[in-house]
Amino acid sequence: MPQTPLSQHQERLAQDPRDAMAFEALEEHHYLRGDWSALERLYERRLTAELRNGSASEQARILVRLGQMLERGHGDVDAALRRYREAAERAPHFRPALTALRKAHASAGRWELVLQIAERELEMPLPGRARAELHLACGDTWLRHAGDEDQALCHFRLAAQDDPKNGEAWVHLAGALERAGESEEAARSWECAMPLLGGSERAQARITLARLVELWFDDDARAAALYHEAIRDDPKRHDALSALTDLAARRGDWNEVLNLQTRRFELTADAGERSRIAYGAARGRVEHADDALGALPWIERAFELSAAEGAIGRAMLLELMVETARVAHTTGHTNEAAELYERALGMDADNADALAGVAETRYELGDLDAATDAVQARLAIPGRDERRTLHVAISAAGFETRGELEEALAGYREVLAADPGHDAALAGAARILEAQDAYDEAAVLMDDWAKRTNDPNLRAERLTRAAQLARDAGADDLELGERLEAALQADPSRGDAWLLLVQVRYEAGYEDEALDASRRALATVREPNLRAELLATRATVLEERGEVRAAAGAWATAAAEQPEDPQPLACAMHLLRADGDWKSAARLLERVGQRVPAEQGDRRADVLAELGKLRAGPLEDMDGGIAAYREALSSQPGREDVRETLEKLLLYRAEPIEASLVVEDRGLRSLLGGLLKN
Repeated sequence: MPQTPLSQHQERLAQDPRDAMAFEALEEHHYLRGDWSALERLYERRLTAELRNGSASEQARILVRLGQMLERGHGDVDAALRRYREAAERAPHFRPALTALRKAHASAGRWELVLQIAERELEMPLPGRARAELHLACGDTWLRHAGDEDQALCHFRLAAQDDPKNGEAWVHLAGALERAGESEEAARSWECAMPLLGGSERAQARITLARLVELWFDDDARAAALYHEAIRDDPKRHDALSALTDLAARRGDWNEVLNLQTRRFELTADAGERSRIAYGAARGRVEHADDALGALPWIERAFELSAAEGAIGRAMLLELMVETARVAHTTGHTNEAAELYERALGMDADNADALAGVAETRYELGDLDAATDAVQARLAIPGRDERRTLHVAISAAGFETRGELEEALAGYREVLAADPGHDAALAGAARILEAQDAYDEAAVLMDDWAKRTNDPNLRAERLTRAAQLARDAGADDLELGERLEAALQADPSRGDAWLLLVQVRYEAGYEDEALDASRRALATVREPNLRAELLATRATVLEERGEVRAAAGAWATAAAEQPEDPQPLACAMHLLRADGDWKSAARLLERVGQRVPAEQGDRRADVLAELGKLRAGPLEDMDGGIAAYREALSSQPGREDVRETLEKLLLYRAEPIEASLVVEDRGLRSLLGGLLKN
């Protein structure tokens, strides 16, 4: 029966226990099969042979292999240590024995022995890379297990010297130098390490150096460059993105901050961390850029993730939402602010700031019902309200809108007690007092309000209103005149003040003063409607004084100020006609007729009939009179008086045919009217 390779190796080793080829073949066979017992017998057999006539180094080599098999195969560390120790004793300069012994002691946590054995290894002649690795191991032991940073630093220095191309050596040295406070040398060590590293390790080195540069050398530009390089090495380095975000925020580059936060948010998988990033992005936009609208999508993201483990708490989100609403309000985005405040109330119905915000924004938007409900809830919360005056004013406005005038007036009075110059409260209180016929008190409020402004236009407006209220209260003309003169001193072009002054002077019987005031008023007032009213009052005074021509002139000028109103022209015409100036009266009637709208047929017919009467009568213009009556009949065909007068004029002018047509038309209309009546 032919032999197998295994049996051949076994036979050869039986013949010569030192047959290296057979030994190694059997060693590999047993190791790959995990047959540790067979492997142990193989090593023992070979060791016995070497002990008889082999070299010390070969004996040590076999002992080390036997120890490794005991340690790894059987887990018998103590037995392995005995073999390693025996190997080191037989061949003191056989480094693998010392290395194995050192590592076994390290596994058992015997760090003092580890360091002692390492010192023996370092006494041996070693190549640079091996010596550097050993120094690294010693430095790590001194640092992590003996707590001696100085010894660790010493070994890391030697490691970098022995193998300058060992990136790990430079990394350990840089870290040790940082801990020792040697920032400049640490930075140089990181610079040496980076070209020797790759990928995520180089990214970590750049980030560590960037933090060192940022902290100790105050060089934000260099630090930022390193962070960017780290991201190129490893695009998923959130810590580098976070550091760049902080740097951008420090220099106030909020566009860059937002871009970086967006990248961090997209790269981060952890929901809690995403929530924190979104919260920071929102808060940054609010606190540093006053960009409430830019913060809104980030708040939405933070809320969506708020249930995740490690996410921003809802209390913090509520606070941020209220703050964002405040910024939106102050930057003119009142609608968005109102919606945010209301959303905050959905989270906490008793939140004082949210209630106040809803009240203030809804008040500004004209939604008094919502504002009143919110402000009442806010005022019901115990404790200090720094904006109570405003909130009471809103509440009072709401009560006034709802017709609860006593409650509204009480609110306005409270506001005025705290802020005597509060515009809305003064105006509101004056309105309510006027509605309650308390004109005297309302006028006093308006007087006080006028004193509290430096704006001459506002002062004039308020003094004029005070005079109107005082007039309703029955104040004498002297008191009214003083108020109005003060108003006109503040704003000489105040038309309503001039008009009221003229009326007050006229009603008091001071015609000369009324005319003088109207003259001065017309020199400054520019509003056509007010000028027309001033002229009408002036015309009335002149007419009462018997100055008919001057009164007619005033009416005519009033008509020029308001061409669409036929009344001033009609008044002027009547005065001229009463004064016998038929031509001027007719001209004015023509202008009145032209200005009466066609749809007001009856009124236009009246004016044209009056014009026809003037032309056919005092002016002896028969043709003009007939034309006016025809036009009047065209404007209002049912006017029988106009038709009869026109018939008479035509007959008088010897136009019987046309007169008969008018008569026939009138008869036909009469017949049709009778038929319709029956």
